[in-house]
Amino acid sequence: MVCKNCGHALGSKDAICPNCGMMMSADQLKIRKEINGANNPYMNRLYELNKKNEKYKMDETTNTNNAVYATFIVLCVLVIAIIIAAILLRR
Repeated sequence: MVCKNCGHALGSKDAICPNCGMMMSADQLKIRKEINGANNPYMNRLYELNKKNEKYKMDETTNTNNAVYATFIVLCVLVIAIIIAAILLRR
């Protein structure tokens, strides 16, 4: 198995890349869990941590999107306020 981040070969018991420090993907951990046995507590814990990490990545993307939307709304309100001020000052 190889690291999906850097392509470095992983040892038979490695779950974290010795080259870049990246944890295996959820798919790789699932395969490794099947190879090493379903009741391996170390692999079970790594699998659970990786699932939480994947959820965090999705939440982080959502938060970034929310910030973009909020910035867009603030800019729209500012443009509207400037247009209204320009109309009122013309009178």
